[in-house]
Formats: sequence, structure tokens, C-alpha cells
Amino acid sequence: MSHQSLETLAEDSLVLYTSFSGSPYVKPIVLPPFQPTESESKWRIRQQTRDTKQRPASKALRAILSVEKWAFYTFRSKLSIGQRIMATPTPVPFKTKIRSISIAARNDFADLDCPHPKKTIPAEWVDYHKPSERVILYLHGGGYFMCSRKSHRALTARLSKHAHSRVIAIDYRLAPETTYPGALVDALSAYTFLLKDYDPKQIAVAGDSAGGGLATALALYLRDHDMPMPACIATAAPFLDVTQSLPSWYLNGPTDFLPVHATDPKFKDDNRFQLYVDENSQMCDPYVSPLFGQETNKPLPPMLIQVTDAERLRDDGIVFKHRFHKSPIQLEIYQEAFHVFQLWSFLDRFSKFASQRMGSFIMQHTGTNSFKPDVIREPLYIRNQEGFPIDSFEDCEAIVLDGAEQLVKQGIWKREGNEFTVVGHAPSYDIDYL
Repeated sequence: MSHQSLETLAEDSLVLYTSFSGSPYVKPIVLPPFQPTESESKWRIRQQTRDTKQRPASKALRAILSVEKWAFYTFRSKLSIGQRIMATPTPVPFKTKIRSISIAARNDFADLDCPHPKKTIPAEWVDYHKPSERVILYLHGGGYFMCSRKSHRALTARLSKHAHSRVIAIDYRLAPETTYPGALVDALSAYTFLLKDYDPKQIAVAGDSAGGGLATALALYLRDHDMPMPACIATAAPFLDVTQSLPSWYLNGPTDFLPVHATDPKFKDDNRFQLYVDENSQMCDPYVSPLFGQETNKPLPPMLIQVTDAERLRDDGIVFKHRFHKSPIQLEIYQEAFHVFQLWSFLDRFSKFASQRMGSFIMQHTGTNSFKPDVIREPLYIRNQEGFPIDSFEDCEAIVLDGAEQLVKQGIWKREGNEFTVVGHAPSYDIDYL
């Protein structure tokens, strides 16, 4: 697919946006029309015939999905309970060493006004090998309102092992008590803390889900303010569009455990769809939803995005790669797995394979070695089969446009000319799973 500027695509493109209470507030996402290739046609047929009761191919992943689906839909209306339970530690390899530390917090970053400054940020060093020449700043997921550095030790410890790197994981401030930009300020404080002892080319920033979105927002902020950028970014199912305006949020609900949003009435109202923001108008800020950022003459550092074809956040990664086509982004789409399945690598071989690839990507792009391999620009499709075969996938933006057409047929979206509009925002498509 030839890449043109967004301006030149405006007249003959499909524009995806959403609105709440009839008032659009999300900036347009522009994707070009496409001519489906043979592989895209096969994908479209597969999407249209997918059984809504389908589950991941692995027995272990199917069992985990059932438990997580129950847990997340139960806790989303009782945040205090969910936050405590989802912060519990997960298993780590036997040789892993963990040491808790406190990082001095900063509140002097330009354009980021955090009304409730913090003195220190809880963090921990995670080391599987002896301290090496590279370090990973890890930002955990959890929708910006739950989980912790402890809940993600199963992943941070294995990244330390596979990347031959130290990992520093932080507990950034969570919503609803602290909203944007609190989490970004804490991530920036941790990153500048590492710059005291490490060269930027030794540092990787990684994260999953909301942590992946936060890692990307961190990179955009560093780029926009001429600060040293890390050697690479590695993300698992990054939450890049908190407006939840892309088709996979609607189509992949039956095969993922993520609820549409938290429903605790104590913190939610019509003007606050997400706990991470104070009001809906903030959701299209690029430092909140990096999907709405703009590419500049200064590209992002090498970036890995891992998503699955069956999760709600699939389209976030696909569209972000398309919008930032000048930046070296490697997109990997994993077959029939759920959101952040990498966290369960101690139980499932496919999850372990994905975390190994993430560790390998970080190891190759960080450190003092002069040779850095090129990022694979062509999207990859990794099958959950024996040997985990890897196929290339050209013009995978077609998946997003196909999803938009399906939503029109289901009456969830409305099409007017070349524009798709979300009809309301009631999650009727997922009502059987609430």
C-alpha cells in the first residue's frame, strides 16, 4: 500500500470516528481505500464466519480466558476490590532476584500539570541474570486503574531472562484517585532516573495494555520536547485509543476478557467515560490516546507491537502502525489468543514464544553493540500451531475497514458517504457477557 499524507487522502478515504451523546469529540482516523489481496480475502471470510463462542486454540489459554472474563466483569463495578486482588504477585523463575526501591518523583515536566505532586514512586529491580549493559523500564497494564508491578512479575522476570537485561518496574499512580497526567509524569520521572546511570541507547521502554499506551505516550512526549529517546519500545496489546473507537472493540468482545469500560457509579458519569481522564474531551489528547498523535520529521525509536487477532485492542496496533509509517514499527499479530496472553508464559507455550520474541527484540536493539538489525516493516501473522509458523500479512489495514463494514451490517455503525459513525455507545454487542 502506498502511503500518502493524511491531507491528500481526505477526499477518497474512509474516516472512522465516534461520538458520545450525539456530540463528536474524537479527531478523524483516516485510512485509504484498499483492494483486497488473496490473503486479505481469506481473512475476511474467516472474520465473517467466526463463531461468537470461539475461544483460543490452546487449552491453557481457554481456561485462563474463562477465569479472567469472570474476574474482570465482576470487579469493574467494584473497583476497590478489583484493585486489591489484581495487585497480587504472579510466579517468577526460580533464579529471579527482586529488590524494592523508591524513585524520586518530579513535577517539573513542561506542559504537564499534575495537581497532586508525589515525593517518591515505588519501584523494583527485577534481575534474572547478573546486571547487564541494558535496562528495561516496564510499565504495567490494568486500564490505568488496577494491577501493579507485582501483578506483572511473571512477565517482567521473563523479559529480564529473554532480553538479558535488568528490568525496573514502577507503580505509577492509578485512576480514579489520580487522573492524567499523573501516570505519564511518574513514567517520565522513572525514565529520567535511568538516564543518570544509563545511556539512552541502553534503555528500552516496555509495557502491556495501558502500560503499552503509556510507553508510547512517553516516547511521543520525549520526541515533542527534544529529550533523549530510548533505544526501543516494546509493547503487548498497547491501549492506544482510550476512546475505543475502532471495530475490534465491538467485534472481538466474545473472544476476549476485557470489559468495555469500568462501571463503578461512584466515579463515572456521562462526561467521564474513562477513569483515566477528568472529562471526555481529554481522550483525544495524543499523550492519552497516542493513536491521535502526528508523525513528524523525527521518527519514533524502533518499536514492537504485539496484538492478537481475537482481542479488543487488535485494531489499535494496526492503525497506529499505519499512521506512523515513517517510524520503524514491527507489528506482530498472534492467532487466536486473548489480551496480554504473554503474561501466562509460565503455563502456555504460545505465550512463552511471544514473550521470547519481545525479549529478543529488546536485546537486539539495546546495548552498546554497534550493529542493530533492521525492524521488520511488513506485518507478521504468527500461528498458534506446532512450531508457531510465521507468515507475512500485507495491507492489514483491510482488517479494520472490513470490521467497519460488518458493524454497518449489524446496525452498530452508520455509514454516510465515506464516513462511518458509531450509533450511540451502549455495548449491546456484548450484552450476553456482562
